Amino acid sequence: MDLSTHNILSIIFLAIFLFIAFRMLQILLIRLINNKKLKKRFIKLLYFIELNTWIVLLYHFAEDFKHEKPILSLISGILLVLIVIWSFLFVLKDYFAGLYFKIFEDYQLNNRISFNDIQGIISALEIRHLILQTSNGELKIPYSNLFKNQITRLPEKKEEELTIYLNVKKADINENYIENLRKKILLMPWINLKYAPEINILDKENENIQIKLVLLDAKYKKNVEEYLL
Repeated sequence: MDLSTHNILSIIFLAIFLFIAFRMLQILLIRLINNKKLKKRFIKLLYFIELNTWIVLLYHFAEDFKHEKPILSLISGILLVLIVIWSFLFVLKDYFAGLYFKIFEDYQLNNRISFNDIQGIISALEIRHLILQTSNGELKIPYSNLFKNQITRLPEKKEEELTIYLNVKKADINENYIENLRKKILLMPWINLKYAPEINILDKENENIQIKLVLLDAKYKKNVEEYLL
């Protein structure tokens, strides 16, 4: 390959074009896909494709520059090695951090922890992240993030059962009402969803709807009562 100034400029423009193209694709994916899980998968796939594209191009350039432009070949080789090392650390850092966390930190499911001003209960220990159940919902935390901040194990608090009675006109009580009420209950961030909430229709004039549920913590009793009553 005759590495003239024109060819080198073409390579530079190709690199700029690819960089802009991948950034535009990323923006399009973010704007066009509404499903969060699907969006994350496509973005990860795009990163994987981009990473492999740069690796192939740098390897190709290093081979072409080897004889006519040794310094450019050396630069391409160094960039290739750096990209491979970075991608290795980026992909595997959470696996290694998770392995260390599970073996040496001795955290178990249902442990209450405080992390970066967030409190919650560990509901799952996945391969690359743990799932923390907080008062605002489910939170996924990569294991590598846990080592950047102080983790505090909190004393265990007992779950509390709560029974609430609603006054509803008998004419309004039907399957649709019960289903909507159940959906409303399941959206609450203060209850333990491991225990399915119970909704019972009582043969009474007053307080004829009975709701039984389990709170994540006794302190959420007032939140639930204000939400439902």
